[in-house]
Amino acid sequence: MIGAVLTGVTARLLGVAEFGVLGTVTVIVANLNRLFSFRMGEVVVKYMGEALAQGEKERAAAVVKVAFLTEAVTSLLAFVMLILLAPLAARYFAKDAQADHLFILYGLSILANAFSEAAVGVLQVTGHFRSQAVINLVQTVLVAVLLGVAAVNRSGLLFVLGVYLLGKIILGLGPVLVAFYWLPRLLGSGWLRAPIAALPPLREMARFALHTNFNGTVTMVARDSEVPVASFFFGPAAAGYYKIALALINLI
Repeated sequence: MIGAVLTGVTARLLGVAEFGVLGTVTVIVANLNRLFSFRMGEVVVKYMGEALAQGEKERAAAVVKVAFLTEAVTSLLAFVMLILLAPLAARYFAKDAQADHLFILYGLSILANAFSEAAVGVLQVTGHFRSQAVINLVQTVLVAVLLGVAAVNRSGLLFVLGVYLLGKIILGLGPVLVAFYWLPRLLGSGWLRAPIAALPPLREMARFALHTNFNGTVTMVARDSEVPVASFFFGPAAAGYYKIALALINLI
């Protein structure tokens, strides 16, 4: 409900066209990150959960360590790809060749979320759902307050995008900080030194990660690409109207 209200506030503040640009930027960056993501949270839930159920803390630690490393590498690759594609995205989706800096700025959220999927997986395995809820609530309230300030001050697209970026940074770093607080207590202070040899079969893990990536990519293409598609064919204003309509449907 808060998200739907904020959609209306933001659309009124920026105007429909700039609101469409905002949606296009955030969705394209998020989808590019998903394209490179191997859903390390699901890998952690499956393999760390199995290891802990069998009392094999060293294997659980190795799974978490490899998940963090894999997610960091893929996030870095996604950010580099975003830098390369930003001029094309600005020209063909935002319909403004000078808007590439918006994609790169919001792309910092990819780096801020470089360990978030694995961290969320750790919190799920260890039952710290309340911590996730608190992080989400803090992020939502802070973004709402800052967007309210932006509305009062009649701030522009760059400020609003910065607010959205701050929200993504909180969602990215919050679970990581909580996970790194609990991991030594669960797996021991030397969990980062767990040997790779303690991992479950790498081929099995890789197959599972590729499967989750494929499923996520199909979902992304089928369900989460409407805004940039609308902007590509009909312009940012059409994308803005689509986001407003979607928010109203969700509110109802």
